[in-house]
Amino acid sequence: MHSARAVYAVRMSPGLIAEAKQRQLSGLKRGAESPSPDVSGDGEPEPTAVRLARLVSVSASLMGQALSLAKNYPAHWAKVVSGELTVGHADDLAHGRDPASRNATQATHRV
Repeated sequence: MHSARAVYAVRMSPGLIAEAKQRQLSGLKRGAESPSPDVSGDGEPEPTAVRLARLVSVSASLMGQALSLAKNYPAHWAKVVSGELTVGHADDLAHGRDPASRNATQATHRV
């Protein structure tokens, strides 16, 4: 279930990134000297992974792994999208770790 949410969020990410860039550029159009950073409700810059994670109710670390897989390991990401692997297992394989080392609950859970 979490991997399916992560897939959805990764598919949403280009739109959210474009939206954030547009907000930054709108500040320049009004005469600002530099683009304003994309900020969360508390005024702090918010990384894309954190914002996406909050939108789809998954952890920021899982979302970070999903974004990294989609960008840097397309073969592994394709297996996540198809449901063959979870994000965690694909991340393990991409970084040369043994996915079997995860606990039994995670090892048997699929999308």
